[in-house]
Amino acid sequence: MKTIRLTILFTLLIVLIGFLVWTGCSKEKIEIINPENVSEEIDQSADPQLKAGNNAVMIQTFTLFTERWPDIQSKASAWGNAGFTMAWLPPCSRSADTYGYLPTQWYDHNNWRGSSSELSSCISAIRNAGMTPIADIVLNHRNGNETAGADFVNPAFADNAAAVTSTDECNCGTGGPDQGTDFNGGRDLNHNNSSVRSLSQEFVSHLMSLGFGGGRYDMVLGYNASTASSYRSSGFNVGEYWLNDRNAINNWANTAGMNAFDFPTYYALQSAINNNNYGALNGLPGLIGINPGRSVTFAGNHDTPSVGLLGLVYIMTHPGIPCVAVDEWYSHSGAISTLIGIRRSQGIGQTSSVAVQTATSSVYAAIIDGNTAMKIGPGSWSPGTGWTLATSGNNYAVWTYGGGGGTGGDGMTVHAYDYTHIYFWNASDGSTTSWPGEQMTSEGGSWYRYTFSSASSTNLIFSNNGSNQTSDLYREGDGWYYDGSWYSSQPNTDDGGDDGDDDGGGDGYASNYSSMYLRGTMNSWGTTAMTLVGDNQWEVTLNLSGSYEYKYDAYGDWSTNWGDNNADGYADPDGANITGTFSGSVTFRFNDATLAHNSSGAVSGDDPPADDGGDDCLEAGERCSSDSDCCSGDCSRRRCR
Repeated sequence: MKTIRLTILFTLLIVLIGFLVWTGCSKEKIEIINPENVSEEIDQSADPQLKAGNNAVMIQTFTLFTERWPDIQSKASAWGNAGFTMAWLPPCSRSADTYGYLPTQWYDHNNWRGSSSELSSCISAIRNAGMTPIADIVLNHRNGNETAGADFVNPAFADNAAAVTSTDECNCGTGGPDQGTDFNGGRDLNHNNSSVRSLSQEFVSHLMSLGFGGGRYDMVLGYNASTASSYRSSGFNVGEYWLNDRNAINNWANTAGMNAFDFPTYYALQSAINNNNYGALNGLPGLIGINPGRSVTFAGNHDTPSVGLLGLVYIMTHPGIPCVAVDEWYSHSGAISTLIGIRRSQGIGQTSSVAVQTATSSVYAAIIDGNTAMKIGPGSWSPGTGWTLATSGNNYAVWTYGGGGGTGGDGMTVHAYDYTHIYFWNASDGSTTSWPGEQMTSEGGSWYRYTFSSASSTNLIFSNNGSNQTSDLYREGDGWYYDGSWYSSQPNTDDGGDDGDDDGGGDGYASNYSSMYLRGTMNSWGTTAMTLVGDNQWEVTLNLSGSYEYKYDAYGDWSTNWGDNNADGYADPDGANITGTFSGSVTFRFNDATLAHNSSGAVSGDDPPADDGGDDCLEAGERCSSDSDCCSGDCSRRRCR
């Protein structure tokens, strides 16, 4: 029997060696980057992260300054239809700030975003749209109820002073040293304290009982990974471990049993796209390169500026769970919907394999799972024959293998939004035209089309009879050109809301609201409609003489309005009336993304004059959008530090 067993084992060994030799000889000369440590460090069959699903795509539904519960609810169906599977909602507890990140009463769900009943309706709408609502859970720190100290209520801890670390800057805590990094925005909770831990766990369970299906944990650098593990919800969990160190993030995520936001991938994208250094992406430098099943990738969020559409193309075609910021959705909803469709149809998931083809100063290109190719950057690259262009735009393209893009056959039709003429050259059938080209056929709704009877590819430029021309473009097969990008099917040109209008309308500009009004003593607190003149930028010009009070109102019903509490040029939700003295023609300007506001023609008052182009920096405490805005060079949570 022993001889028979040895013979069988020897035979199996020979077969295995032969198979390995055969597969080794038949491989293409492409180095596949299979993410490391997945099978060794994660039991994929049992890990809580997989509650998200392999096709998971998340949207962050808010900015610090915009989106109340009804606003989020109104967009839920559009996000669900686009293919998002999870919706990250803002903090829902009563808070000392309007953002929700300085919570006071955990169990009071009436805050600037709206009432507790509106929160409940919003959660239901998210679920009805086929998405899992994710709670933003702030456990690292907390503010007192009446003061900035330790007067905690709803709930109070067994000993409020002992619930605060002794190292907190308030000098009001007796709880011993902090488990992690100090946070200067609120009272650092002592997570070694049994009351803090038990009440934190109860609060997470309470949030799940409201209908949330998981949590995004804020500032997890403030307590250790073992503590974070004890706070996990029963659903999907992701932590904000804000370091540009993938090994540290990986260690934290594995110990906590959570996913983590992939900050190293974000910073690599920032270097590649903002600094023309696409070599920074070589070798998958983020968490997706060593543990993609734990990675949540992003191109920007409420704390970090977006790197734009090229970053979204990268995260949508690479492993990890892509997370899209709501302002990115407003700017690129059509392209994002197309990319989600490609990701799903090609089976790209959390642990897909990546074969980097090139990563130079001007271009990054990769093949994912052997069936999807992509490139970003101004440099040229093509996957070769057998591939079909699925979508493309300025400095990016995505192909699928064996189908799924343009028609690729004889003849094609191209469609353009808000362009009336097409100029083309190097068409595959040899056809050409002279500038400014051929007038296209109107399809209604600002769409125009041109059909090539035999050409299946061409270089081209769209224009309005020679003016407002695009850059040099290329198209293979049928395609729709909108907002700087190509699509394989007609994109949605509105914001995806269920009112049928584009959000703010107005010449295709992006905005967070479909309308905006100036209301004040100059119109007896009536409504004077403002005009969208650029992305998120509203204006109205009036002839005035005298002193006035006024505010900005999104819908003309005071449900979403802004004043200015400290005359810093950035509006505050439900803020104090803005005051000003004017003489002559006055233009009022309001940005519904940054909440910056100003006016030309102001003699004096709260509303600052229009920017004169100077380089004045912002002082500590003033609202900011990037580090460069601040005199200190530190913009954190949209405030200069």
